[in-house]
Amino acid sequence: MARLNGPQGYAYRAYGGSLAQELGIGKADFALMAEVGRVARLWVEYSEAAKVLDAARRQRESRKGKPPSMAQVDRLAHRAHVASQAYAEALAALKADDTVKARVAKLRVAETMAAARARAQATRPHRGSSNPSALPSRRPDEGGSGGTEALDPPDASERSRP
Repeated sequence: MARLNGPQGYAYRAYGGSLAQELGIGKADFALMAEVGRVARLWVEYSEAAKVLDAARRQRESRKGKPPSMAQVDRLAHRAHVASQAYAEALAALKADDTVKARVAKLRVAETMAAARARAQATRPHRGSSNPSALPSRRPDEGGSGGTEALDPPDASERSRP
């Protein structure tokens, strides 16, 4: 992969960006981003090898034009297998890095907390909500801004008044 301005470059950037985001690696961490780039490059090589192998097998089965020989298909299969192994090993090594493990754990905690916060916000009625099932704050003739004081029972001193 010599150039990054074609479909291979687009796949490289897309996969590298999503992998870095998944692992919580920022652009400022140059050493880890270089590793992410290496894994992304190996992924692109593997996907290209798999596409070429698939095309050769289809051409051989369709019997249109001059089909590739069985030896060529075997070489392409070996190339795809080697690329797959290299990609899998590089990805495993990246995920096994202690720094990456710590960042992934921190990201998971942050995601869990954000999801819990979102669930809590979704179950809580909002002030001024147009939702008819939301709890009422005050009747319009009572005035005031509403809020939780409208739902609180009156004090004992207010009850004793006739």
